[in-house]
Amino acid sequence: MAKGSSHEEIWQERGDKSDRITRSTTEYTIPILKKIRGETDPFTFRVIDIGCGSGHSCDRFAEEDFDVYGTDISEKAVSLTRQKLSKYEKLRHNMDERVIVHNMREAFPYESEYFDAGISFATLHHNTYRQLDETLMHIHRILKPDAKFITTVVNRDALKKTNIIDERFGKLYRGPHRYDPRGSVWAKRGDLFYIIHDTWTDMEKGIMTSENNNSPNQPNRFIPSFHIYFNKKIINDTFGKYFEISNIEPEPPKNILLVINANKK
Repeated sequence: MAKGSSHEEIWQERGDKSDRITRSTTEYTIPILKKIRGETDPFTFRVIDIGCGSGHSCDRFAEEDFDVYGTDISEKAVSLTRQKLSKYEKLRHNMDERVIVHNMREAFPYESEYFDAGISFATLHHNTYRQLDETLMHIHRILKPDAKFITTVVNRDALKKTNIIDERFGKLYRGPHRYDPRGSVWAKRGDLFYIIHDTWTDMEKGIMTSENNNSPNQPNRFIPSFHIYFNKKIINDTFGKYFEISNIEPEPPKNILLVINANKK
C-alpha cells in the first residue's frame, strides 16, 4: 500500500488504538470456534483474519492455540500483527506468509479450501457492492466446506436511530464534514479529505469518482472512502450468495455493528 493512502495513514497515526472496535467480537467468536475445533491438536485449526489491523484478534486466537493467519491492506498494520504473533514459537517460522499485505478484493495467495474458519471484523463494509461480491467470492474459495465465517458490518438501522445517516441522501454526516453541490459528503482528517458515500446511490453507478468530482475547494490530496451500511435484507442479498447465515445480531452496547454468524455454502 502506497504511503499517503487512507488506510496506511490511519494506522500510522493510531496504531493499536484502532483495534478497540474488534475486541468484544473477538471474545464472542473464540468460544464458537473452540467448540467447532473440538479436541484437535493445538495450532492445527487454521483461522484467517481478513482486515487483521494491528493484530489484537490474531493475538487472542493464537493465545487459544489457533493456527492464525492475517491479511491487511496496510503495511503498518501487518507489521504490528507480526510483532504480536512472533512471540508464539509455533507461528513465527513462516511469518512472511502468515501475515501479509493484501487487498481483500483480490485473490488470496492460498490454496482453495485451506482454512477451517474465517473472521473479518469492521472491514467488509469498506466496499462498493461490486467489490463486496468480489471479496466474498475470494473468501469463499479459501474456506473449507461448511467452514464457519464470522464478520461484523455497519448497522444501517442503528446509524439512522443515532442520526448519523441523512435520510435524504443516506450518507454519513456527523463530524467535520461538508456537502458538495451534488450531495456527497466530505470528511477531513489532517490535511486529507475523504468522500464518504452510501453505495446504494451514485458511487455504485460509477458517477462519483476522484477523477470526475468537481467539488469546490477540492484539495490536491483526495481519497474516496466507500461504505455499505447493512441491514438484514442487504446482508441476505450479499452474503447469502456464498454463505448460509445462521444468525445476525447487533453488537452491544451501541449496536453500531451487526455480527454475522455464517457457514460456507
